Amino acid sequence: MNSSIQSILVTIIAMISVNLLISCAPKRDKGDPALPEGPGPRSPVAHDGQNPSPPTANGTSDSGGGTGIDGKVFESYIVDPTHLPAYQQHLAPLLKNIKSETANGFHYDQFFKMKTWYIAPVDLDKVNKDVLGISFMKSDTQQIARQTMKEVWIDKRIYDQMNAKDQSDLLLHELIMNMYLLKFMTVAELCNSSRILNGDKEEDGCCKKNRALLEKIMPDEKAHPLTDRDNENIRFVTGWLKQNAQKEISERDFFRVLIYKGFDKRFFTPESENSTSLGDLKISRREFYQAIRGAKLTGNMPDVCFAGVNGASKKCKVELEEKPVSVQSIPIPGLNFRLSVENEIYVNIDLVFNDEVTLSAYPQQDTTEDSIFYTMPLVDWRNKIQIGDRIHSGFLIFKKENSNSQPGLILESVVLRPGIVVSIDKKRDPICELRAPKVVKFFDDEISIRKENSVPSFIEQLFLTTPPFAACGANNVVE
Repeated sequence: MNSSIQSILVTIIAMISVNLLISCAPKRDKGDPALPEGPGPRSPVAHDGQNPSPPTANGTSDSGGGTGIDGKVFESYIVDPTHLPAYQQHLAPLLKNIKSETANGFHYDQFFKMKTWYIAPVDLDKVNKDVLGISFMKSDTQQIARQTMKEVWIDKRIYDQMNAKDQSDLLLHELIMNMYLLKFMTVAELCNSSRILNGDKEEDGCCKKNRALLEKIMPDEKAHPLTDRDNENIRFVTGWLKQNAQKEISERDFFRVLIYKGFDKRFFTPESENSTSLGDLKISRREFYQAIRGAKLTGNMPDVCFAGVNGASKKCKVELEEKPVSVQSIPIPGLNFRLSVENEIYVNIDLVFNDEVTLSAYPQQDTTEDSIFYTMPLVDWRNKIQIGDRIHSGFLIFKKENSNSQPGLILESVVLRPGIVVSIDKKRDPICELRAPKVVKFFDDEISIRKENSVPSFIEQLFLTTPPFAACGANNVVE
């Protein structure tokens, strides 16, 4: 997947929680042999697809009652793996050695929050050697743990006899398996599960309104009981990380190994590789201005505003002009973006630029046209931001009709979202928290701007789902 799409999805989900992509548990349709429906623990897709020994509920029609072992209910055996000595002494330092080159790096400890973990004195069904890919092995095996789509069960009697290093190896194996199972989860499941995990009362709007679009862009893999190859992939990655993360490694290299071994391409494709796969466009500031002027001179500037929530539309005017921007009393080359209706300005944004402008590349979707979208964020620079400020953010979306070296850019559309600064904390990332206002007037809404008879592109629809954002830094906010 293109890194820009991945970044937007990270924005959609990671800005809601620390990392929604790794904070979720799945739900599937009834009848899936790998993921049966029901309120009890699910059958594992991990290992061999057989049920572990702990009993499962059969449905809401059965009588209720406490169930457990050794005089304790199962809930008494629930643990937080990240609090275990084996995790803190051995696994946590290993995971910290995975260094991300971007702000969107994973918080690997959050993977453990996806499922309920039990360390209990339970007999677990053994995994078939053929399914494990070790049919050649004559030695008997121990079943130390079993993992379902919602739970991890560890045999306490075996676990307690292991030293802390071996215990951490077991936790690492279950972590990698959990990451492998992400590819069977839909985006809607991730969104919904994040809402439950983070205690939100309502599902996040970007997920609720755009499920079909997100599922189309990021389809999951059809679930199936894991095969010998799946289990070999999981063991390989576990061993690779064990050996290589004793010292610092790049998350990019780790992701390359994950993709090589069949992990989810939606989430683990290295950004540095994807960002160049379509040739993200780097042009001079002057070339960028020329693209804007070209749209104006040819009468191709987007000129109809479409409201995303109420569906209304209005004839509007987009203006972009070069304008120096004062940044802490220093004039910086910039661009002023204005949006007006009948000569009344409703959005006024100052943008700052370097000498070189980088536009993120996206492929055209569901079309045979040889064209690419290039986008640039609209980030309103302000020397002072405080709670209660109303700030618009969004994206300029260009289209490039050919693959030659000349820019040849056409301004296709503009996406805008209003946000209200509701909190500021210099110790937090992001420093400013913004929320969309209640839609009372037209420009309270999320707005897409394009030509009247044009069809909204997939990237335009996707950007409409992004939360509002602001250029908040330690030097320009008032707490």
